[in-house]
Amino acid sequence: MAEYYNSVPDGVIDDRFGVKHSDFNSPEYQTLIKISSTKWEECRGLGRSFGYNRAEGEDETIAPDELIYLLVDIVSKNGNLLLDVGPEADGIIPTVQMERLQALGAWLKQNGETIYGTYPWTRTEGDTADGIRVRFTRTDSAIYATLLGKPKTNAVIVRALSPAKGTQISLLGSATPLTWSQQGRDVRINLPATLPGEHAYVLKITGSGL
Repeated sequence: MAEYYNSVPDGVIDDRFGVKHSDFNSPEYQTLIKISSTKWEECRGLGRSFGYNRAEGEDETIAPDELIYLLVDIVSKNGNLLLDVGPEADGIIPTVQMERLQALGAWLKQNGETIYGTYPWTRTEGDTADGIRVRFTRTDSAIYATLLGKPKTNAVIVRALSPAKGTQISLLGSATPLTWSQQGRDVRINLPATLPGEHAYVLKITGSGL
């Protein structure tokens, strides 16, 4: 390790093979239950194998929505997702895996603002009154609350969230600002009649007192 650091001063070492020192943890097919003060990285495949496995199909491959939820959850806890893709012998990515990558790419094109360049907020998890899980990330100028599921009505109540007066709330993918009101410790946010995209929806919260 000393030889490596001397040769590559800005290099990093993971925690594999029982090493005594590591710069970050890299669990396989496991996520954390709380925010980590140090960076970490979940390593997993789209299916249950690393590399192509012709015995794997739809049932063995992570669903598009669960893949998006996984990424959001990991980032909210100060982590990275190292995603293994297993091409066939001719180099072609199997359709079942390509569909997942396309769904993730389309979601990131609209909602990448909640992922790229963000870091954990004071808490990672929350929920809505109708049982949708929420994950939080932030930048220096905004908090992002990602709803892991589609609201059943045109209003969503996020529990235990109290924006300061004058706070602006918007929905990534929609140009129209949202109206909101405080209801005790919770905030009620009115959504557009048609939600942009699918799977997960990101509320951007900007203003003072973040």
